[in-house]
Amino acid sequence: MNIRERATDILSKMTLKEKIGQLNQEAFIEDKYEEIKEKVRRGELGSLILANSATSGNDPQQKIFTDALNELERIALEESPSGIPLIYGRDAIHGHETVLPIPLALAATFDPELVYNGYRCVAREAAKDCVHWTFTPMLDISRDPRWGRCVESPGEDPYLGAKIAQAVVNGFQDENIAACAKHYIGYGAGEGGRDYYNCEITDYTLRNVYLRPFKAAVDADAATVMNSFNTLGGTCASSGSYLIKTLLKHELDFKGFVVSDWWSVAQLIKQKLAESKKDCARIAINAGVDMDMADRCFIDHLEELVKDGSVSQETIDDAVLRVLCVKLRFGLFENPFSRRKAMNYSDHDSIAENCSDEALVLLKNKNNVLPLSKNAKTVVTGPMAFEKRSLLGTWILGGDMSRVSSIAEEIKKANENAVLPSSKYLWDDCYWDIPDSDAVIVLLGESYKMTGEANSLCNIDLPREQ
Repeated sequence: MNIRERATDILSKMTLKEKIGQLNQEAFIEDKYEEIKEKVRRGELGSLILANSATSGNDPQQKIFTDALNELERIALEESPSGIPLIYGRDAIHGHETVLPIPLALAATFDPELVYNGYRCVAREAAKDCVHWTFTPMLDISRDPRWGRCVESPGEDPYLGAKIAQAVVNGFQDENIAACAKHYIGYGAGEGGRDYYNCEITDYTLRNVYLRPFKAAVDADAATVMNSFNTLGGTCASSGSYLIKTLLKHELDFKGFVVSDWWSVAQLIKQKLAESKKDCARIAINAGVDMDMADRCFIDHLEELVKDGSVSQETIDDAVLRVLCVKLRFGLFENPFSRRKAMNYSDHDSIAENCSDEALVLLKNKNNVLPLSKNAKTVVTGPMAFEKRSLLGTWILGGDMSRVSSIAEEIKKANENAVLPSSKYLWDDCYWDIPDSDAVIVLLGESYKMTGEANSLCNIDLPREQ
């Protein structure tokens, strides 16, 4: 049997409760492990997101417990009613242990092959830690630099965005990690650069600008799509039947499943479209959302909605069939456990370094001051001289900080005559050396905490103290 035939056969043997369980994703929280095991035994979970907060890009995250996740898979296969494996998702946005430049910088390489190779490295590392599915690539065209999530996007150009979409999807999926094109759609066009906000986009611009990277991801056979938080012309992303069912699933012929963003189904209450979580579940599933992330709207209310006729059995079956096809496609029924392989981190480091080199943008080389002589007396100063964490950017859930060195340290390695600040807290104590220097390198920038989700800025100038 082919994948769809196998999925249909599995579906035919499932109860309504078992089907609804496949549409429920919850967060893996270490101190709720025993509770999670019982949910798996009862068939109430189809997926776990390996994160413990909605804004995990900047929040501290627990490590991945591979033995615990493997045990949950064993329970799903051997003790749950339907014997269907879980699918584990994680935000491997631009790295896992090895960290690539932020996605915006990767787009600035204008090198899809290099991006593809970088994400193959990320996929191999993530697979080792039980990750089957990554919430990447983020394909929101962004043209307002005040929006904090610009750093996660491919930028302002739909053609480049489409090329990056294909590179990232293929990089992950060629290593058997399911990709997820997000956030569908228009999320990067929020008024005033605000996050989670309304946007107004004409159908012409929607199709010719904002949809093009998503079309490229679908054409590359992306396994999943995530809907966004915003409203588009007054239509909430989780309620947009035209956007999800007509445009994505019918016109673009998307065969995978649509997952909500964290609590974006329940957010329909805040968006004044629903009065209760039961309303949220009815609206979202009928609009074409297939899996509900974190807010339990589906698992708590879909059975009742089917029984009262508000949601059809056919709607449930279509959503479950899509989820099952993805699980079968990526081999989870045969091997859902951690794929522990020896990693050649030196190769990964080399590719990440190449990505960084190609992502650098030189704005101006006035008077041909660059390149500097290795023997030049160079003064290094600035608050980012000894910074390490911010060099990795936002959305780093598992980066290995022991492998990161500061810019000042690397300059000193390249030029032993370089004068560094005596303390990483006193970045102006090199001023006295400036008159006798051949060049001054001033390292400025913003903390990783100033960018990313829920971090939009009114003023994008350098911080005042710089």
